[in-house]
Amino acid sequence: MRLLLILIFLYGLFACSSKPQDELYRFSGLTMGSTYQVKWVGPPLSEAEINRIQLSVDKVLSNINKQMSTYDPTSEISRFNQLPAGVAMTISAEFGQVLSAASKLSRESDNYFDPTIAPLVDLWGFGAGGTRGLVPDPNKIEAVKQLIGLDKLEFLNDSTLQKKYAGVQLDLNAIVAGYAADQIGLVLEKMAIKNYLVEITGEIRVRGINLDKPWQIGIDRPDLDNAPGENLQAILQLKDISVATSGDYRNYYRVNDSTYTHIIDPKLGRPIVNGVASVTVLAPDCATADGMATAIMVMGREKGMAWAAQKPGIEVMVITRTDQGLSIYESAGFARYIVAGEEQ
Repeated sequence: MRLLLILIFLYGLFACSSKPQDELYRFSGLTMGSTYQVKWVGPPLSEAEINRIQLSVDKVLSNINKQMSTYDPTSEISRFNQLPAGVAMTISAEFGQVLSAASKLSRESDNYFDPTIAPLVDLWGFGAGGTRGLVPDPNKIEAVKQLIGLDKLEFLNDSTLQKKYAGVQLDLNAIVAGYAADQIGLVLEKMAIKNYLVEITGEIRVRGINLDKPWQIGIDRPDLDNAPGENLQAILQLKDISVATSGDYRNYYRVNDSTYTHIIDPKLGRPIVNGVASVTVLAPDCATADGMATAIMVMGREKGMAWAAQKPGIEVMVITRTDQGLSIYESAGFARYIVAGEEQ
């Protein structure tokens, strides 16, 4: 027995010493007018191998920007937005995939999420062609609302579409960052990277673990003018899931005593005034989490949480702002992801 134990010990020692120790790698950069970061756990890599991974990630992000950036006048989406009515355009498979997902989300949310929101985003000064700080004339708002809605698009087939009116424009910014995180995750998985975190403009996809524990993600408290990470509302412990947060506390402007956020209600034609300060959504994929977070911001707490409860695999935290302060509402399974400790 003693000899057996010694042999087992020596085998275990040999096995451990022959297996390279996993390390945590990371790199970051700029994309979509903000930042991205990638972290992963794996065996020792050379600098050339790490650079090869980053080049693959940057290629994915570059392609997505060329397809769906409203700030690039030569992108596919910008060229479509500039087209006159009735002129068909063939779009890339990736553009079509995101537009299809956005359209599906629009229908499921009773059009509170709308990919044709671009004219209203610009009108209120939050888009590439808008002037921030000017409250639009109500008549102008009503006129622009006539350009909003999926019924203003004509899908000739899976890769060809046209618009019914010249002023119809697409904006996929409320879902494309999540889509990009998913696509980068798939690239990493093809490289046999199983434990990773991808974050793009705050939308996050994680798989596996961070060395010997789940990934931990900080959720900002939605106080106006807080810097990212300055004051956390919660820390989430995640594995094999995605998370996205939408809020009114970063991108906004004030006119006199009123605050106008970049989250636009396509039905009202104006920034939301429903008291929702932020929405965090957990979902199997990041595109869904990203789009649903925006949709629930617009729908409001009660309607949004009821809608999310009908969808399997979705958990939600909604924070509302009142004169008495912030109130936190969570779906039934959200609490199991919350942990104490410091953000990693």
